[in-house]
Amino acid sequence: MSGLSQAPSPGVLARLRQALEGLEPLAAARTLQQVFAEVLANLDEADKAEVLMGLAGEPGEDKVSSLVHL
Repeated sequence: MSGLSQAPSPGVLARLRQALEGLEPLAAARTLQQVFAEVLANLDEADKAEVLMGLAGEPGEDKVSSLVHL
């Protein structure tokens, strides 16, 4: 993992929330989608999978392990 274990600082999260707070939910989501696509492009496949599993609310390792046992 190239840094996924590092949580963003509270200040960074606060600035992101502040930047999005004036937008309608769909506009905020589309804005995040564009930024997220740029960030994902710089991750390797393992890190990308971990992030996407986290977005889906699934712990990455447990999900992968359960798929192996199918």
